[in-house]
Formats: sequence, structure tokens, C-alpha cells
Amino acid sequence: MDPKYGEGAYGVDRATLYKQGFVEHIKGLAHTPSRLHERLFARRTIESQLSHDKAESGVEMVRKLWWLDMIIFGVGSMVGAGVFVITGVAANGLSGPSVILSYIVSGIAALLSALCYTEFAVQLPVGGGAFAYVALTFGEFPAYITASMLLMEYVLSAAAVARSFTSYLAALCNQDSGKFLIHTPDYDLDFIAVGIIILLSVLLCWSTKESSSFNLAVTAVHLTIMIFIIIAGFAKGDGDNLKPFAPFGVRGVFNAATQVFFSYIGFDAVATMAEEVIRPERDLPIGIVGSVLFTTLLYVGMALALVLLQRYDMIDPDAPYAAAFQAIGWSWAKYIVALAALFGIITVLMVNLLGQARILLVVCRSHLLPSIFAKINPRTQTPVNSTIILGILCAAIGFVTDFATLANMVSIGTLFVFFVVAASLIFRRTYAPGVNKPWLPLIHIVIIALFAIGMSTYYRVETKNWYGIAAFAAAWAVTTLSLHITCPTVYRAERWSAPLMPWLASASMLLNAFLLGTLDYKSYIRFGVWAGIATFIYIVYGVHASWRHAQHLKTVETQGRHDQELKYIAEHRGET
Repeated sequence: MDPKYGEGAYGVDRATLYKQGFVEHIKGLAHTPSRLHERLFARRTIESQLSHDKAESGVEMVRKLWWLDMIIFGVGSMVGAGVFVITGVAANGLSGPSVILSYIVSGIAALLSALCYTEFAVQLPVGGGAFAYVALTFGEFPAYITASMLLMEYVLSAAAVARSFTSYLAALCNQDSGKFLIHTPDYDLDFIAVGIIILLSVLLCWSTKESSSFNLAVTAVHLTIMIFIIIAGFAKGDGDNLKPFAPFGVRGVFNAATQVFFSYIGFDAVATMAEEVIRPERDLPIGIVGSVLFTTLLYVGMALALVLLQRYDMIDPDAPYAAAFQAIGWSWAKYIVALAALFGIITVLMVNLLGQARILLVVCRSHLLPSIFAKINPRTQTPVNSTIILGILCAAIGFVTDFATLANMVSIGTLFVFFVVAASLIFRRTYAPGVNKPWLPLIHIVIIALFAIGMSTYYRVETKNWYGIAAFAAAWAVTTLSLHITCPTVYRAERWSAPLMPWLASASMLLNAFLLGTLDYKSYIRFGVWAGIATFIYIVYGVHASWRHAQHLKTVETQGRHDQELKYIAEHRGET
């Protein structure tokens, strides 16, 4: 903390200083327009995020994680309980046995986003993930909105996952899913969800490395059970169940792909641990990309096992694997499935809580939210303050809110962030201040987004032909080619860079915007409401705190130059 805020500074106590700071903030609201003009698109350099910003935390987080930890965290963040339900929904009513291809298509889409994340993570190994990347490219306010969507996604999904833990625990005990809830006239209260969040939050406050070891052990049990399911499906399954392979046609494959894509959400949490890996240039690419590839292989195996065990139109959408095992006379296996789901929920919840704390940490380092949550505990070398406050928030929401309401609010924030990161990578590669103008790559980015939205809209409205899809795809390809020709690369990362640029990032934008178009209008209403709340907080607090911090850094820099000049003069005069 700056010494001027210490006890007794300037002859006044801390309470008086806080009061003075509050009064100063209220007076500063009159200068909101000018400060917005100055800070709205102010970009944060790599150097500032690695030096000044990290110094705000007091001490650094310890680097103890390596690439295997990253892969385990990545797999743990993606492979939860969802695969045990969503595979059945997709196979039964959308794609049939070709759900296998749906998982491959979704895996490719996730891999594109993962490669975009990886280039940024290696360049900028800090804990903020997408927030840090967008702050580097598009500036402060876009980064702040991105962070607000990230935090919404992480907090709500953690609460939803914790609620599902209670349901699967009841299933394991052969009870109704609501057995362990406390029913009231207005809410179904979930004390177990609160307990699991608190326990994992305490573990994460204690040590990241020990948390990684615990995550490794739980993930190992989870994967062992999933491998058992895959082997059982191959051994007891019937190849005739794969016929017809695509009863709903090509459209069915893509319809199912939009459903199962959300099974891949979570790999971005690996990027938030960039400050804790031993060798970011090696460990992060292997961890992020490796976890997506391994998860895709696992999902394809799980899907194939299911459609081998039962004909697609006989699959139970609510409990596909348990029902499939019962159909072959293995009724006891439903307990194995419930146990696997419980272990998967624990790993997903742990990585979620870990990632959200590091995002909040970096946002608060930038003074866009109170800097008390930017502090790292010197004893545990973990972000205790941010972990505790977000753990409490997740527990409170999970205590009273049902799973379905929470799950429906997560997807739009995730896809929005993936889209923005891909656009940021294009902008990072094609624009440099003083070298070229920003408007040309920005125009291409906007056009790509419009074509993707148009493709998504056409896909939803027109269900019989593909002419419009082909036209929008061709327009996207021409726009990307134009981007490639008219906006040459002006910056390329030295240690690790995404291949096939700008095509890779443009394809990621296309797929994420397309999936955004498949969401219901209520999701957009919730998105708009939350974006409005976040913007209000930025206007009344964030922009002013950020502006004051920027002025403080300018003063420090000016004083430093002045001190250097005096030292130089003294040395040349022969003074000591």
C-alpha cells in the first residue's frame, strides 16, 4: 500500500484518510466526462501489467505448477457432471449416433479459442485471463466489461455446479434429487452446496500447489470411472446401434454441436493461473491446448460408449448412462455414474473458484474495483481476500437459487468473452500505435461479426436449405482474406504464437458469434441488464479510481526522472 495511506501519515489517522478519500471521490464525479474520455480506451502495456500492477498485490504468487498441473486443472475444469446428461440429450433428440461428430466439431471450436488464449497467456503471464488481454488491446472499459462477464460466468456457474452436487449426492444415496434440500414456501435451501463451496475455498486459500495435488487425486478417480464406462460400452455395446449414423442429417450434427459445446467451457481458467506456472512459455501452451485435446478424446469415447450401449431413440435424456447400464442388466452401475459425477463436480468447482479469484485480483490491481481484493497473503502466497469474498458470494447464490436458473445465465457471458479474445488477437497482430491506423482491422472485425450473426440468424430461420449458410460463409472467407491482405502482421510474439493467423482467430470469432446467435432472447436481456449494472459501477467508481492511480503513476515517474537528473548533475560536479 502507498505509504501516504498508512497509519499516522500526514499527522492524521486512517479513518480520517478514508473520509478524505471518499470526499475527494464524490467531488471527482463532476469530472466524469473528462475522465471517461481519458480512460475509456486507455491501454495497459505488458510492462505495466507485469510490474506496476503486480506490485499492487504486495507479494507475488509462488511458481510451483508445471504443464501436468495445467492439463489436470484444464481437464478438471471441463469434465464435470454435464457430460453425463448433455450427451443423452444431444444423441436422443438432435443427432443420433453422429453425436460423436458433434463433439469433434465442438472440440475444434474450443481448440480455436484455446489457441487464441495461449498466445496471450505466454506473452502476458498474469492471472487476469481475458481481462488482461483485452486491456492490452482494446483498452480499459472493454476489458472491464469483459471481466464483468467473466466474473458473472464464474460465480453463477460455481453456484449452479454446487447445487448439482447435492442432486447427485442424493442419487448416490438412492434418494430423490431434492431429498437433501430444505424446502420453504419461496426457496429450496441448499446447505450442502454452501458447505462444499466453503471447504474448497478454504483449501484454495491454504495453498495452490496442495490444491493442485487434491485436484489431481480427485480427477484421477473421476477419469478412472469414465474410462470404465468407455470400456464397458465397447465391450457390451452393439455395433448395430450405430445405424442409422446420422438420422437427423448434417443439420442434426451441428444442432447437437451447439449443445455439447458448453461441455468445453472452463479451459480458460487455466490461463488465470499464468503467474503460478514454472515456465509459462512451455507449461501454458501444453496445459491449455493439451487439456482441450484430451477432453475431446474423452468426450468422443463417452459418446461412442453410450450410442453403442443403446439405440439412440431409446436413450433416456435425463439419465442416459444409468438407464443404458440398466438396459444391459448392470443396475448397480448407476451408482458408479453418480460417483463419477460427484468427483467431476468437485474438480469443476475447485478450478472455477480458483480462476474467478485470480480474475478479481487482476481487475483490482488496475483499481477498477477496491484494491483490497488485489492483495496476496504473504504466508500462503494466494489471493485470500478475493477467494473469500467470491466464495461467500457463490455460496449465498447457490444457497437459494435453483440449478436451471443459474445455468441459463452462464453461456452468453462465456461465448462473449471467447469472441472478444479472438478479436483482440487479430487487433494485437495487425495494429501498433505509430505504425498504422486502428480503423482498418476494426472494420474487418465488425464485418466478420455481422456475417457470423447473419449466418446464425439464417440457420435458425431457414431449416431446409444451405444456400444462405454457404453465402455467409463465403462472405466471411472473403472478409478474412481482405483482412489478411490489407492488414499485415505488425506484431508477432517471439516465444509462442498461434498458427494460421488471421484465419484461426477469425474462425474462432465466426463460431462463437454463431453460437451466440443460437441463445434465447432472455439470455440477451440478462446480458444487457448485467452489462448496464457493470457500466454504472465503472462510471461511479472504476473510472475515477483508475484515473487517480494513473495520475499517481505519472507523479512517481516524473519524480523518478527528476531524481535521476539530480543524481547525474551531482556526479558530474564531483559531489557525493
